[in-house]
This record gives sequence, C-alpha cells and structure tokens, in this order.
Amino acid sequence: MSEETSPPQEKIRDRVVVTSYPKIIYLWPTWALAFFIWLISIIGTIPIQDAQYYWVGWLWFGIFAFNVFVVAFEFSSAKFLGLLAVIFGVILLFVFFPTIIPLPNLALTRDFYLVYTAVFTIVFGLLWISRRFNYLEVTSQQITYKVGILEDERRYPAPSIHFEKQTRDIFERIMPPWSAKLVMRQEGGQVVEILECVPRINKRLNEIKEVLEHLVVRQKY
Repeated sequence: MSEETSPPQEKIRDRVVVTSYPKIIYLWPTWALAFFIWLISIIGTIPIQDAQYYWVGWLWFGIFAFNVFVVAFEFSSAKFLGLLAVIFGVILLFVFFPTIIPLPNLALTRDFYLVYTAVFTIVFGLLWISRRFNYLEVTSQQITYKVGILEDERRYPAPSIHFEKQTRDIFERIMPPWSAKLVMRQEGGQVVEILECVPRINKRLNEIKEVLEHLVVRQKY
C-alpha cells in the first residue's frame, strides 16, 4: 500500500538585508585592469614600462579617466551619448593623426599597478566590512535601518512603508553592480530614508516585495 506524501511547502522569505555603497565602487574596472596588467607582466615578464608598451599605460589611464567621470557626475541618456561622441572623437584623432598629437610614454611600472591594486583591495574590503554595521533590514513586521558600529537604529512599521527605485544615472543601469537609489516613503508620500547606491536593485526590490506580500497574506487570513 503506497503512502501519499504531501508536496514540499515553498520556503517563504521572511527577512531581507539591503546594503548601499558610495559610488567609488564604480572604480572597480581600473582595479581589475591594474591587477590583470600586473599579473600579465609578472607571468610573461613583460617590461611594460618600455616605450614599445606605451599603449598599456594609456589604456589603463583611459579607463581610469572614464571611471572618474562616472563617479563624479550623473549622466542622463543625452549626456551619455555626448560623452560617447567625445570619446570616439578623441580616439579617432589619436588613431588617424598620431604625428600631430603624439602620446608620451606614461612609463607606468608593474609596481605601480601592484600598489594601486593593493590600495583598492583594502578600500573595497573595508567598505564590505563596514556594510556589516550599516544596512537596512526588512521583515514582515518592521523595517530597521542600522547605522554604525554601535548600531543606532531607526525603526518603521512595515505596513506603512513603500519602496521605489530612482535611476537618474545611465551608468548605474548598464554597469555592474547595476545599482540605483532605494527610496523609502510613508503612506503620505513623505521620504523617510534614501539609500544612495544599492547593488542589484531589481533583485532587492523583488525580495522586499515578497516579504511585504507575505505580510498582506498573513493579515488577510
């Protein structure tokens, strides 16, 4: 005689932790490129500071300058297209008229890339650690914003809070970690908290929605 088994119940999420970061995290491409250049120069023993490899230093500096613009300014779609046009024009200028505007050798050594990689590894590591003491916790009952090592807390009742994202900067939408501002509003529309740079914002909003919808179901039944 076979014994009927009930299907496993779907695990319901009851807690979401949301962290935010400063825009310096968008310097990760120069950090990754510096590490890659250093690694290649060590493995292949390439003298990247020699004149024949001058393009390596300019490649890194170009990515660095681009990242600085991303961090320093907010780019709408129109500004983004304008920036692309300027970058494309500068590239064409140096490619087709190299004798008019010759590029000097930056002579960036492998030690430079090593030090840059080490410094930003420490910075990103400290940022990650700091987020363990600065985060937003959403449960089915309340929302808690914990700030600082001593964990000062600001609490809000979950049913009266609404979440929305704001993305004015196009780079936040197209560059990992695909972040945006997370805005918390009370039922009357008053903004109570703004988290500036929340990674994987769409996934976090879906998780928050799952928790709050679970609250609605519990209240209904």
